[in-house]
Amino acid sequence: MKNGGICVIAILAINVKLSKSCSWPTAFRNTIWHDSNRGEVTFTDTTLSGWGATAQGGTTIDSWECYSVNETSSTTLTLVLKASTTFELFRITYVVYACLQMEEFSEQGYMYYQMSDEESRMSYDRLPVIESSTYLTNPPTENLLCLSSVDTNAPSAEEYHVIIRNDKTEAASRACPSEYIGSHKYIVDDTTTEYCDSGDSSWSVCSSSDTMMFNYTLCSKILAYSDQGLVNCVFDMVDGNYTLVTVMTKEISSSQRFTCFVSHLAQNGTLYVSQSPGSCAKSQTPYDVPTSGLRMVLNDKGNKLF
Repeated sequence: MKNGGICVIAILAINVKLSKSCSWPTAFRNTIWHDSNRGEVTFTDTTLSGWGATAQGGTTIDSWECYSVNETSSTTLTLVLKASTTFELFRITYVVYACLQMEEFSEQGYMYYQMSDEESRMSYDRLPVIESSTYLTNPPTENLLCLSSVDTNAPSAEEYHVIIRNDKTEAASRACPSEYIGSHKYIVDDTTTEYCDSGDSSWSVCSSSDTMMFNYTLCSKILAYSDQGLVNCVFDMVDGNYTLVTVMTKEISSSQRFTCFVSHLAQNGTLYVSQSPGSCAKSQTPYDVPTSGLRMVLNDKGNKLF
C-alpha cells in the first residue's frame, strides 16, 4: 500500500509538470513589440512569433510557446520560451529554449538579457537546447535553462537588448546622455571609406533632449538607419568608461528601427562613437567598427576636429 501510494504521487507530479499552463503577463498578451535584436514580434496569450533564430543546419525557428513566467518584482521578470518546432542534428532531435531576464525602463519598454550560455548548435546564440527525449521524461526547470547573473558565462553588459510595445514608442523616449548634448561636427568611417571629412557636418541634440538630429544637407552619409536624420534615445547605461545608448527611428519603413551607439568622451572633449545595427555587438568598443557598423569621431562645433 505504501509503495503504491508513492507511485501514484509520482505519476501525478509528472502530469502536473507536463501540463502546466503558461500565459504571458497581461501587458504582453495580444500585442506587437519592436525588438532591437529580432525585429517586430507578436505575442498572443501563450505564444510568440517573429522572434527568429537559426539552428545549425539552417533550420529557422521563429515560433515559441510560453514555458514559464517569473515576475520577481513590479519591474523585473524572467520569461522562458520553448520553441514550437524542433530541429534535428546528427539524428538527434532537439528542443530550443530562451531565457529572457527583463527589466522595465519605461511604460511597456524593457531591456533584457538572454541569460543562457552561447550554444554552438544555435549559431552561438544564447539559446539552450535539450534533447527531445530528455524533455519528455524530465522537462527542464528555469534554474537549468537560466544562468545566474554572476555566472562566468553570463552575458556581458553590452549584450543587452531592447523591446518596446508598438503603441508605446513615444513613451519610451528619454533624454540622451549628456556627452551628446549640443551640436557636433563629425567624421564617419566604415573601415574602407571616410565620410564627412571635408566641409561641415552637424550631429545635434539641442531643442529636444531626447532627439538626435543629423544634417544630411551638410553630410549625406546616413546614420542610425534614419533617412530623415532623426532618432530618439530610448535606453542608455554606463559600463566602465563607455556609455551605451540605444536609439530608435520612428520611420516604419526603415530597414532597422534600432541602433546601438557605444561612446567614450576623451579628456580633450573628443567623443569617440561606434554604431551597431539593432543591439550592441558583443565586446563592442567606441574605437572599432562592428559588423555592418560604423565608427565616428565627434567634436563640438566650436572645436577643431583633430
